[in-house]
Amino acid sequence: MLKILLVLVALPAAALCVDCKKERDGHYETGCRYYVKCEKGKKTEVFCRIGEFYNAKKRKCESASKVVSPCNQRKDCLGLKDGNYADTKSKCRYYYTCAKGIYVSTNLCPANLVFNNEGQSCDYPSVTKKPCGTLTANKEDDNDHDDDDDDHRFRN
Repeated sequence: MLKILLVLVALPAAALCVDCKKERDGHYETGCRYYVKCEKGKKTEVFCRIGEFYNAKKRKCESASKVVSPCNQRKDCLGLKDGNYADTKSKCRYYYTCAKGIYVSTNLCPANLVFNNEGQSCDYPSVTKKPCGTLTANKEDDNDHDDDDDDHRFRN
């Protein structure tokens, strides 16, 4: 059961965004541990073997030593709650997943999106707080309604 959960947690939104009926044949990077292969309009998700990561330049799975960061770098999840965390070194284009204090995977957000820690998903920079996005405290206050206690979109 834990293996199924880990696969579901590790499958990012980017994999769901590739529409092979609209794309040319080829490989489309969707994460560090897998990619989507489009062939004649058909979509196949290809998972790398344990210890391997997707190398976008070579368009195949390879050992960690042959793949550029952040994919080849394990994150320290000790003491972290289960969930996803922005990789700020990649300007939040990538995020990593922790479960039960164990690093699970690093994933890529779809084009033009960054990881939003509050929403636990990839989102537009304009609605994501700094350091990943451009949302400032002033914008947050403008969207917050003091007279509407049911509006929790921007509250902790």
